Amino acid sequence: MLYYNAMASVGALGGWDRLHDRPVGAVFIRLTPLMLGGPYYRARERSAALGVLYDLFDHSFKVFWNLLAFDRYL
Repeated sequence: MLYYNAMASVGALGGWDRLHDRPVGAVFIRLTPLMLGGPYYRARERSAALGVLYDLFDHSFKVFWNLLAFDRYL
């Protein structure tokens, strides 16, 4: 049996930009309308994800998208 799902994810990014010698930090929310797979298959494929990212240091919003993403269950 295949699993078709949608997913909303929230995350944070952080680090140091050596090129510009400054910290980098952001929070984001991503909506994935179509996922195929699950724990039984030990893999999941996500497609057409759209997200919004807020840059904590630039105080700006950015929109991003992922055409395809592949996850493996351990």
